[in-house]
Amino acid sequence: MADATHPWDGNPGVFRCYRAGDLESPRGIFFADTYDGAWIYAHASGRPVELYEVKVRRLLVAENQYAILAKRRGVTVEAIRQEKSASGDRHWLRKLDARIMAEAKAAGYDAILYTRPTTPTAARELVAFDASACRCLGEVDPPTGGWPETDDEACEP
Repeated sequence: MADATHPWDGNPGVFRCYRAGDLESPRGIFFADTYDGAWIYAHASGRPVELYEVKVRRLLVAENQYAILAKRRGVTVEAIRQEKSASGDRHWLRKLDARIMAEAKAAGYDAILYTRPTTPTAARELVAFDASACRCLGEVDPPTGGWPETDDEACEP
């Protein structure tokens, strides 16, 4: 469940979220709404999960990257998934992330909220465009239920 400090309902505000990694990324700074959503990246990279507050003024809301591209092209999400699969490019989604961030930033947005992200363990993701809007609150221990199980190759850092 998402942290109670922000309802993750598509409105701007201060989001409390989780990340494993630094704040440098040419494709946006990805945060998960739960510890488990960020843990898969921590597991793959060996970095700790940290809790952040991210201030968002203008938010673009979409299901995920596929949905944004499908809407822009006037095709189905399945057509976009097939295009990705046929490309054979394992960085296809990363390139799309960078393009979406650049276009959203140019349109005046400072973050994207994905309500059905492509990350296998995240219920929702926030993609911030500016590291100065992100404040680290510190490293977070895993939930008392233990580490989530995951396929090591499901996500790469």
